[in-house]
Parts: sequence; structure tokens; C-alpha cells
Amino acid sequence: MSSLHVGLSSALPAATAVRAIHALLSAAVAALFLELASVATTLCRRTSLHVCIAGWGH
Repeated sequence: MSSLHVGLSSALPAATAVRAIHALLSAAVAALFLELASVATTLCRRTSLHVCIAGWGH
């Protein structure tokens, strides 16, 4: 029983690290999408709205 407890306690930091890495990756992906949306919005403002809508496939 004690070996199981040791195994679980050593697995907890690894799980915490995985969660932290996952959170960082999620934040990076969200920031990337926001940046792409900002660039797309800027391009839409510089070009005609019709071209922008056609480009997005609507």
C-alpha cells in the first residue's frame, strides 16, 4: 500500500506540470487566434467589405 502511495505522490507533480503546459499552450493558441482576427479585421478595413466577405466564403 505504501508503494502505491509513493507512486501517486510522484505522479502528482507530473500531472500538475502537464496541466500547466496545457494551460500555456491554450493561452498561446488563443493569443494567436486573436492576433489573426486582428489582422483580418485590419485587412477588411483596408479593402472593400465585399472582398472581405467573399474571402471568408460567406
